[in-house]
Amino acid sequence: MLKDEFERIWEQLTQKRPHVNNRLEQVRIQNIRGIVDVSIRFPYPVSVLAGPNACGKTTVLHALGCLYINKLGRSFTPAKLFPDFKTKNPDIPHDSGGNNQISYLYYSNKVPSEMLWKRNADKWNKSYFGRKGVNQPERIVYLRNLSQLSSPAEIISLQKMGQEQINCDEIPPQLITLAHQILPHHYARLFLLSHKAKDLLFAERDDADHPSYSEFHMSAGERAILRLSRDISTLHDALILIDEIEAGLHPYTQQVLMLELQRLALRQDLQIIVTSHSPFILESVPSEGRIFLERSDNGVTVTPPYRDFVQRALYHQYLDLLSVVCEDDISEELVRGVVEILSPKLDLRQSIIQVGRDTGKDEFNHYIRALAKFNRLDQFIFVLDGDSRDYKDQLEKTAKTERCSLMILVLPGEYSPERYIITTLNQYSSEYAEHFGCSSHDFRKIVSDFIQLYEKSTGKERDIAKEILHSISLEIKTDEGRIARTVGRVETSRIGSDMEIFSRRLEEFILLWRS
Repeated sequence: MLKDEFERIWEQLTQKRPHVNNRLEQVRIQNIRGIVDVSIRFPYPVSVLAGPNACGKTTVLHALGCLYINKLGRSFTPAKLFPDFKTKNPDIPHDSGGNNQISYLYYSNKVPSEMLWKRNADKWNKSYFGRKGVNQPERIVYLRNLSQLSSPAEIISLQKMGQEQINCDEIPPQLITLAHQILPHHYARLFLLSHKAKDLLFAERDDADHPSYSEFHMSAGERAILRLSRDISTLHDALILIDEIEAGLHPYTQQVLMLELQRLALRQDLQIIVTSHSPFILESVPSEGRIFLERSDNGVTVTPPYRDFVQRALYHQYLDLLSVVCEDDISEELVRGVVEILSPKLDLRQSIIQVGRDTGKDEFNHYIRALAKFNRLDQFIFVLDGDSRDYKDQLEKTAKTERCSLMILVLPGEYSPERYIITTLNQYSSEYAEHFGCSSHDFRKIVSDFIQLYEKSTGKERDIAKEILHSISLEIKTDEGRIARTVGRVETSRIGSDMEIFSRRLEEFILLWRS
């Protein structure tokens, strides 16, 4: 259910994006909090900044808040968000500024513009890349930091607020509509108790067991959503920045919150950028809205938000594995050879891809139905032998009946993988001789002699090919699996070969699974 809702809102937001008046398109941050030089684009109206601890997510969020003069109240500047510790005593450690810069590409009233914050000595200055008569853009900016979610019961000044002269204002119902869409409770009324700069929420519910209570007795998730709902429900054409949006929320609630935020963005022309450590938050936006940061020896970089990268960074282990199911041991080894070439190319650990075999293609139909039932079919790639290509349509029909898409490939040729290997060894005998420690003449003679020996044999083509491959392996003192794996590797590297074409299709499926 949620998946369909997400896909619908993703399409609507993508279509609307070119038509909004104001949007932040790109930021470049240099020499701030360990970020040497990183550029980040925001091609989708709701973006998630994800990555491990200390990768710069909050730094990026704060940098974004400095673009606009805030129509909502206090404006954010680099001097306020990135202050230095200074001291008059030279013996005390202190911060020393560098060549700090934040540059932006943005659209204001649909016109592309640029702005730069740059620090010279101790002062931050704005520039507009030589353009005259340009002013800093104005927009509503809402920034919520993690520190704002501290429990009110732990703040002494709030505990004592009841002893002061306090104001009590009812919060209009439209300001808690977002909360009603997300939380399981129904609030009859919500009040804001305030004294000077301090405030406290007080809720009245339609639940006899919980008639009324203050924030002192709210869960962390309830407090966070109520305050967020109160703050942003009526904002229009605003930039919303939220740090660690998942704090205090159940995984399902995280997804519902992201769905409602995207609906709000669609209705009210909002651009929303959040940080998160949660894969549920990350997967709640399309791939173009997922921005994954990693810290290396050279600073912070933006990496593709592939699921294995994300899981390695967030959990220090791989939770999902991709399984490639082949018909038999020879096709399995052929595919292993292909994966050995693709893995370094895709920066992919081979252990993430499990290449295996089954009892044959006749079992594939049963597996497809069972995997579809448990929503696991997207973690499997099926590989048919060349002589089984006619079976591909039947398997795709089974997947369609289960309302699932199927990742399926066919090995090169219209014959068995053993026949493909033998034909390839014969065609490129001089090249393969080096891989098996033979002279070019000897290897060519071994292969051709066994082909001729079995040329007039009767029986199934596959069985004859198996015998030829087995005989070759005995003669060159290796096993059939090693021969198959070598052919897989070499032919994947041969530009324009049938196996190279097969490897490109396998690569596409791997990238689809990673996304």
